[in-house]
Amino acid sequence: SWRVFVLGGTADVNGEGRSGGKFDDRIGVLNLAKQYVWDEPPLEMDEDDDNRPMPREHSAVCYDREESRLILFGGWSNKWLDD
Repeated sequence: SWRVFVLGGTADVNGEGRSGGKFDDRIGVLNLAKQYVWDEPPLEMDEDDDNRPMPREHSAVCYDREESRLILFGGWSNKWLDD
């Protein structure tokens, strides 16, 4: 079935709006089957893994079906990223 992937964003932790928040690195998946189901699967890497993407917002994500992986590009984390 079709799925929508969402990575990161900014969480308002202090009630100050977006600028008072912290960057997030969680992945959200919305399954668009007959009944919509939201899931937050864990990343398959440790918190201290150098390959783990840094928390960010405004990034692009696409799914590589042949390799069964998500590819992440760019975003903002107090600077524009080009990774």
